[in-house]
Amino acid sequence: MRNSLLLLLALLAILLNSCEAPGAARVMQWHKLTLSFTGPELSESEPATFRDHRLNVTFTGPSGQQYVVPGFFAADGNAGETSAETGTVWQVRFCPDEVGEWAWEASFRVGEGVAVRREADAGNPAQFDGEQGNFQVLASDKSGRDFRAQGMLRNTGQRYLQYAGSDKFFIKGGAGSPENFLAFEDFDGTYDAGGTHFPALGENQLHAYGPHVGDWKEGDPVWQSGKGKGIIGSLNYLSGQGINAAYILLMNVQGDGQDLWPWTDPDPENLETYDVSKLDQWETVFTHMDRVGVLADFLFTETENENLFEAESGVAFGHRRKMYYREMIARFGHHLGIVWNLGEENGKEDNEPWGSANSTEQRKQFARYIQDLDPYDHPIVVHNWPNDEEKIFSPLLGDEAFSGLSIQRHEAYNAEVQDWIERSAEAGHPWIVAIDEPLGWEYGCVPDAEDPDHDIPRQEVLWGTLMAGGFGVDWYFGWQNNAPTSDLSNEDWRSRENMWIQTRYALDFFHEHLPFERMMAQNELTPDTTDYVFALPNDAYVVYLKNGNGSQLDLSGAEGEFDVRWFDPRRGGELQMGDVKMVAGGKAVELGLPPAAIEQDWVVLLEKGAD
Repeated sequence: MRNSLLLLLALLAILLNSCEAPGAARVMQWHKLTLSFTGPELSESEPATFRDHRLNVTFTGPSGQQYVVPGFFAADGNAGETSAETGTVWQVRFCPDEVGEWAWEASFRVGEGVAVRREADAGNPAQFDGEQGNFQVLASDKSGRDFRAQGMLRNTGQRYLQYAGSDKFFIKGGAGSPENFLAFEDFDGTYDAGGTHFPALGENQLHAYGPHVGDWKEGDPVWQSGKGKGIIGSLNYLSGQGINAAYILLMNVQGDGQDLWPWTDPDPENLETYDVSKLDQWETVFTHMDRVGVLADFLFTETENENLFEAESGVAFGHRRKMYYREMIARFGHHLGIVWNLGEENGKEDNEPWGSANSTEQRKQFARYIQDLDPYDHPIVVHNWPNDEEKIFSPLLGDEAFSGLSIQRHEAYNAEVQDWIERSAEAGHPWIVAIDEPLGWEYGCVPDAEDPDHDIPRQEVLWGTLMAGGFGVDWYFGWQNNAPTSDLSNEDWRSRENMWIQTRYALDFFHEHLPFERMMAQNELTPDTTDYVFALPNDAYVVYLKNGNGSQLDLSGAEGEFDVRWFDPRRGGELQMGDVKMVAGGKAVELGLPPAAIEQDWVVLLEKGAD
């Protein structure tokens, strides 16, 4: 009885809303619910804490849907503020997807290696095992970019992720650098372990994001009396520019930066003890990402540590990797905008010091394990070593554990995206396909100061990807740009503000003017091989002209009349009229000239006119 009372009090304390009536707790749909439980006294410094204890909570919703959600050791339950390393608190975080009455039941098991065992009755019951409760879920009160206004982004078997609440589709325009975003000086237990040969901030130096402290707003989160303003402000800046995704490594032990990891120690011999306070502070940042509408492209590994977990054990899928996946999913899987990426640059055969790359069968095992463990079925993708697309991606076609591809590509973006979209559809399992490291690893998307117009990135990468039906782009900053504007050293995202603006123009055009989820690339409809065409036949056509000096469009398969309007991808704004106002289907038609700057790139929109 005493345990039940403590659980109820803990539940009421952490819910975001007050009680409707005594004993009836409330939370809002798509908002985080945290349950806290009292277990044995444990320490984050002992592997047995994480390896030999397992909390799962089964949530049952009004429609009978069930989610088995993994929980985690939380020290004193407030470690982000206290930096506690020991305690008795275990927590689970849950995101309810339906309004109404929910019930929950806890399973707490103890036994050797029980954390990575999947059987419900593995180990032995302990402490609060079997405890139950319920709560009410009300409709969300959020609006705008806040993901809680539209629901969790889910893979619905189409080329784009879809909001589970609003049913709208999502196109990604993201920041791909710095990949060591979490190497931030205000996080507990974070330091530069050194060794990188890439331009970085300096020896033993971490990110501070000083230029973004001023972007922090009153009421935004901080921890430990004001820490975190720089990183929170940086997300505010991205969101304010219309950028809706960020590329985030979850560890880079023995990798490029060697300055972020979820463990208490980056020693490869000690990957079983998790830094509870650091991960609680990460949670503050990821929660803010949901609130400002920025999806997290989470990468579990990078190429240098792709085989870190298995190299010494000699097994294909070791328990330390399974623990790692479990901890990350347990602590962060409730977030509304997530893509799980198996790792950066999969497939490099000469990785040092950890030997060869993972095999296709390993990738399939990893993805299935994540899919089975993640109660929300967030999309799972994989990134490739450049020029190894065929080797890495082709064997995964048709595998339902994979939702899509995160492509590193340095040329021919439109054709590459089209190819994998078509091949995945033919394999019976359509993929979301994103370009996540374009323009070469040396320089990537260079600063505005060096390329203010960004013509090649805009034309070839951004519009090339979107006009192929791609899921979107993450802009990578390259490793040979000078500090502090290179990948690992970037402190101020304003260094590429012109690129953010042009990305926003493209996303806004697609969302405001196109039924893009039903459109397909049809470049063959124009005679100019440099044009891109995106079409919903006999309804809407978009033609991207790299040179605005007119083109033809084959409308022989269409009927009726089509209004012709122009969009400026360089400056955005309203649709404009060119010298041709309307064309008729049934033949090839001349699109005419744009309103101005005929030597520049333009977008032509043809929509079925009113009958």
